[in-house]
Amino acid sequence: MNLWRDIPPGTPDKANIVIEIPRGSRNKYEYNRETGVIELDRVLFSSMHYPTDYGFIPQTYYDDDDPIDALFFSPFFSVTYPGVVVRGRLIGGFRMEDEKGVDDKLIFVPHEKVFPHQKRATLEHLPDSLKEEIKYFFSRYKDLENKKAEFKGWIDLEQATQIFNRAVQLYKERF
Repeated sequence: MNLWRDIPPGTPDKANIVIEIPRGSRNKYEYNRETGVIELDRVLFSSMHYPTDYGFIPQTYYDDDDPIDALFFSPFFSVTYPGVVVRGRLIGGFRMEDEKGVDDKLIFVPHEKVFPHQKRATLEHLPDSLKEEIKYFFSRYKDLENKKAEFKGWIDLEQATQIFNRAVQLYKERF
């Protein structure tokens, strides 16, 4: 099974998210779209670790020539594993700019079937400390590699939904 091609993206309210990197990891795993294998790309050069589970939405494609990036946040889950598929509900996102250009990232919480108490959560409900940790991590984790990563701002649910739908459409057009 190819996790990118064979799993539908779902909808912004009930998206499928393929986890590449578990929360707390310093290992940077990347899904190889051709082989269908999750590979260790590198260990982060700094002592930082991923603040949330991190992965992608299957059957999407975006401006950086990759599936759209997805952060999955749940304070109630144990750490997930690379290759696990979770269902999430989109709450917003943020815009980064790196050496390749714009690199938008979408933020999800567990779908209400998985964890009913999250059904009202929005980007504004995320703890300020977590938002600062996300902003700091994604702005700095490439510093020791001499690579650019600049946080450009938070994206509200409406704009994040447009990004999600555009990434699904780009996949359909390209593949």
